[in-house]
Order: sequence, then C-alpha cells, then structure tokens
Amino acid sequence: MPTVNGYHVNKITTVYDTQKGIEAIKETVAKSKKLRITTIPPSLLKELMPLFADKDIRILLLPGEKVPEKASNPIDIAISKSKLLADFKGEEVIVGSITSPAVSFNVMWKDDKIYDITAMNYERCVRCIGETFEDTGWRFADKLTERIPVPEEKKPEVKTHIM
Repeated sequence: MPTVNGYHVNKITTVYDTQKGIEAIKETVAKSKKLRITTIPPSLLKELMPLFADKDIRILLLPGEKVPEKASNPIDIAISKSKLLADFKGEEVIVGSITSPAVSFNVMWKDDKIYDITAMNYERCVRCIGETFEDTGWRFADKLTERIPVPEEKKPEVKTHIM
C-alpha cells in the first residue's frame, strides 16, 4: 500500500459516468482471462460477447432472459435464483456485476437502461466478491444443459493423417 504524506493510501472504488464505465468494462474484459458475470443488462451482454474469445466465463442470467445465441468460445450459463435490487434515487433498479481477478464492476439498471456503474478496486474485496459468486450464486443457480455453441466458422479445423 503506497504512503502519501505519512498516510497509507488505497483506492477502493471508482464511480463512472455510463459511457466511461462501459469503456472501462470493455478494457477489463479484453484483458482478463477469467470473468464472472451476474444479471447485467442484455444490451451490455450483447456488446461484450465479441470480447469473450479464449476466456473462462460464467454468466448468471435472470429468469426469462434470452440466452445469447453465439459465442466465440463455449460459455457456461445458468439462471439465477435471486435478483439483487437497489434504490437508485428513488427508482428500484437491478444490480448486476462483472468480476475479473483485478476489479469488480457493479451495474445498476432497469429495462435495459444503465443508471450507474461503479468499480471495486480493492483486491481483498474483489477476491471476496469472486468467491461469493462461486459459493452461492453459481452453486444454487439452475445450470443450462448446453453451453452457448461456437459458430461453425470459428471452430478449428481438425486434420487427420492416415498412414
């Protein structure tokens, strides 16, 4: 932890305006090899899908939410048995998250409109959030029997040699 003027200083969170928050999420998704995504707006999920190539990804969707049709690699999907809500300036909104090993983003949204994006930067909290996803959210969710398929044109060509 860095010291500034004799005090230990650690940045624990960032509050973004919506567009800069989406850009920060995209940068994090592009750099990360492991992502855990919980109940984010469908339009944001669709926007992030092209960045999911070669990543370890698990996604929790809300009941009734449409499962993405194509992915650049197989993705584990489950239907959440819970919904996190927040009061955002008098409006009840859904709280979703995108968690990488380095940062966890909270996305407050309703009807596919994003109200607020914050990021937890403090390493211990990010690790705890990741463990909570695995221990409760994923374990108790209804897993879909199939992963999102990889489009035929993206599958590697398999060559066999006959001797």
